[in-house]
Amino acid sequence: ALRASIARGRGARVLPAQGPGLVASDEERDAFIERFRQAPFVPAVFSPGQRVRAFLGIDGGSTSSKAVLVDEGGEVLFKDYQLSRGNPLADVREILRRVRGFVAGQGAALEVLGAGATGYAADLLEETLEVDANIVETVAHMMSARQAFDDVDVVCDVGGQDIKVLFMAGGEIRNFRLSNQCSAGNGMLLQAMASQFGVALSDYAALAFRARMSPRFNYGCAVFLDTDRVTFQKEGYGKEELMAGLALVLPKNIWQYVVQMPRLAELGRVFVLQGGTQHNLAAVKAQHDYLVERVPGAIVRVHPHCGEAGAIGAALEARRIVARRGHSRFVGVDAAIGLAWTSRNDEGTVCHFCANACRRTFIDAATPQGRNSRYIAGFSCEHGTVESKDALKALVSHRKSLKAQFPNLVDYEAGLAFKAGAAPRPLPEAGSPVDPGRRSRGWATAALLPWRARAARGFERSDGASRRAGLRIGMPRVLNMYSTAPLWRAYFETLGVPPRQIVFSDVTSEELWEAGSRYGSIDPCFPSKVVQAHIHDLLKVKHRERPLDFLFFPCLTHVPSFVRGLPDTTACPIVAGVPKVMRAAFTQEVDHFAREGVVYVDPAISLCEPHFMKQQMFEAWGERLGVTRDESDFAVDQGWAALRAFDSEMQRRGMQLLAQLEDEGRVGILLLARPYHADPGLHHGVLDEFQALGYPVLSIRSIPKDPQWLARFFAGEGGDPLGVADVWPEAYSTNSAEKVWAAKFAARHPNLVVLDLSSFKCGHDAPTYGMIDNIVAASATPYSALHDLDANKPSGSLKIRVRTYGHTLQRHAERLQDLHAAKDELARRIEAKRRELRARARARDGEVNREEKGGLDGLATHDPASERDYAAWLGEETVPRFAPLEPTTGRACDTAATAHPITIHRRTS
Repeated sequence: ALRASIARGRGARVLPAQGPGLVASDEERDAFIERFRQAPFVPAVFSPGQRVRAFLGIDGGSTSSKAVLVDEGGEVLFKDYQLSRGNPLADVREILRRVRGFVAGQGAALEVLGAGATGYAADLLEETLEVDANIVETVAHMMSARQAFDDVDVVCDVGGQDIKVLFMAGGEIRNFRLSNQCSAGNGMLLQAMASQFGVALSDYAALAFRARMSPRFNYGCAVFLDTDRVTFQKEGYGKEELMAGLALVLPKNIWQYVVQMPRLAELGRVFVLQGGTQHNLAAVKAQHDYLVERVPGAIVRVHPHCGEAGAIGAALEARRIVARRGHSRFVGVDAAIGLAWTSRNDEGTVCHFCANACRRTFIDAATPQGRNSRYIAGFSCEHGTVESKDALKALVSHRKSLKAQFPNLVDYEAGLAFKAGAAPRPLPEAGSPVDPGRRSRGWATAALLPWRARAARGFERSDGASRRAGLRIGMPRVLNMYSTAPLWRAYFETLGVPPRQIVFSDVTSEELWEAGSRYGSIDPCFPSKVVQAHIHDLLKVKHRERPLDFLFFPCLTHVPSFVRGLPDTTACPIVAGVPKVMRAAFTQEVDHFAREGVVYVDPAISLCEPHFMKQQMFEAWGERLGVTRDESDFAVDQGWAALRAFDSEMQRRGMQLLAQLEDEGRVGILLLARPYHADPGLHHGVLDEFQALGYPVLSIRSIPKDPQWLARFFAGEGGDPLGVADVWPEAYSTNSAEKVWAAKFAARHPNLVVLDLSSFKCGHDAPTYGMIDNIVAASATPYSALHDLDANKPSGSLKIRVRTYGHTLQRHAERLQDLHAAKDELARRIEAKRRELRARARARDGEVNREEKGGLDGLATHDPASERDYAAWLGEETVPRFAPLEPTTGRACDTAATAHPITIHRRTS
């Protein structure tokens, strides 16, 4: 009674911060332990003299290293664990000694069929040990989960230092989240807490399950969690309750702090828990209850080898690669154990190829067989991967060859948009006949003008051409200028401003942003926010190099779209308003334009009303340039012609690249993004990373828009091949609607995969996320998304994301190559059979000397029996359900007899 009274009193004191325990009763605890407790792992037993054929997987982490042996069926034979001693080569060597000893100790001989590595040390192991697979951790955990369970929707890996949550679809990673803090309340925190209380980590769950109440920790960084722990201790919570509370905050750190998705049920029902932290049943109980409460019908499973899941995935990838390649390049266990190395970090290892001056580490390794290798660590860019100027030149040359071999049409478009093109048509001579319907005033059309206004007249010319030849006009390389710059350039060139006098700001870079970002933050949208740096570049850099007369930055309220049937074609309101915001930012305290002597011109312009747009341009530039209305209108027409030529050139390049991909059975990436994401400072070079992996990149503008060409992909569906009304009838934003249309196209093209880019908190793109995901998911099109691009370049996260998606693309490319090879082989066998049947028919008819005719139709004309023989033979063959498409006509290529066509398989959304 006394103890109960004390407990009630203590509960009252801590009530404000009190929550339930992990379990409400001993019965609940026992039932949970019975369900999730895993039997101890029993290593395989071998016979003396047995040859053990296995694949080796190594997970070289920052705090520990793990290794597994798996047999050819994927079953784990042996696993081992090594706390890091600061040198991954030394750690791996110790583990491999134990692996070899485990097999040799039973009198058996180990034959490593292949080796794979993942984790922090994977690059080093690839260079020194020549492992067959260097696989990113996300993919390693995905493969391991798929090996353990048939159906997986979400993989949650909680390690000692980080958290990885993988969202699956169709057996591949659709998206993922990584912890972005060094101590985001993960497994190491639980271990540290147990240590503080003098409790063995293996006893953590037993103590935490005793608590019937627990303190409510705030989720987040481990530093703040520890502050809460001190506070709760002062309030009288016992160690069992504190340990239960820390376990209960773990799922909040995962799903609210890292994942940040409010509706977990949208991710699926089957959750697989991996990582060493899942050995702690208190952590598993907290995660299980959290998911079951929020996801109806949730199924929570724990990987049978949760601590070694990454190493298992590496071994499985090695098995796949070796099977495809036909041999292993791994140096072998004995050579790896006998590896000798030296590590050097001094003035001689400093990189001097850029201003960063990275202090690199050189690791030189030598195997007993005499193979030497050098691994370079500690560099921040690819220049740090080489040691001499000659090697740097070779690196640059290699990069150029990759760009030529695997074109990046997004990069090409970004350059072409701001480049001086063909000279526009000269202004007509004064007095030249003018189409009486050409000019409109305001909203009126030619049909509504008075008769006299429509009477034939002569072209009116100004006398200010010599003055315009000396003008210098600057424009920022930002936002919708990426899709309209050819129009503005041609307008000014037509009116006599020389091409060299039309100046654009530099592309976005960290240096440009730092130099010009002090004029005020206007919006979370970085593409809008960075405009101030471009205005600064024009005013404070370009203007001081050679004075500018005007700075032109129109407010584009509407932007035309190739998508048909849209209720409206608006520009993003934030983007449309930025020119006015820039005027305020640069004149609020000091009028920087007046100080520099530059006239800032920012008219509101609607590109979807061509006649009214002419009026707007004349009002903005008529007096400033000293031009007549006829001259301005003619220049606008030349601007539209330049924009059409820009579109035509991009579509020509896109058609060429698509035809090449189809012909060679290769994969291309279609970028779903706004035009200004072609700026390398906005996409942070992610496209270059994919290009370096061997994947060409296409832009939305580069996809041919000819309805006849598109019919090959949209045939039989009804509707407009250039419309989106079937999936988004209320679309009104030009750039967003074009992204959705491009997703529809990619879903129907077997050689295209999708990369979806958006900037942080993009409100206009947000409605497209679900639609695009559903469209590409319905066709099993490989897809990756980056929806939170901002000013900071997340180098580590980008690298993981690129390598994760790169694995999916590699698998997709292999399937296309296999299909391409199968079709070639089928065509060869069909031709051989055709010749055989023709010879048989000639022999029967006594027409041995008759000249051969190509095609089955000729055979069918004179020998129906042979045609039936041929059709029967063909029916026994395995025919791929896809025929290559002719690039221009959209018809199925004639790889087989026309009397027995192959079904064309198209993706459908």
